[in-house]
Amino acid sequence: MKKIIFVICLLSSSAFADSYAVVDQNGNVVNVIEWDGVSNYPPPAGDTLVKDPYIPPRVGIGWTYQNGQFVYGSPPTPPTSPIQGSQ
Repeated sequence: MKKIIFVICLLSSSAFADSYAVVDQNGNVVNVIEWDGVSNYPPPAGDTLVKDPYIPPRVGIGWTYQNGQFVYGSPPTPPTSPIQGSQ
């Protein structure tokens, strides 16, 4: 019985919210959110919400959205600074 309840809960939770990429004006994915697609949620100024077409969701920060398709990319590498005290 526990397995049946778990499957029902899993199906019902995924039916309410999908994964959306927050895409900036340059086509960069700057955030990923779960949204039901109908409630009032305006994206930040200049950004667009695009539904992640993959199941399970896999679009992430660092990807790009070009010509109607997501393109995999890795997040930018943070700059490194020299270790203080070393020569």
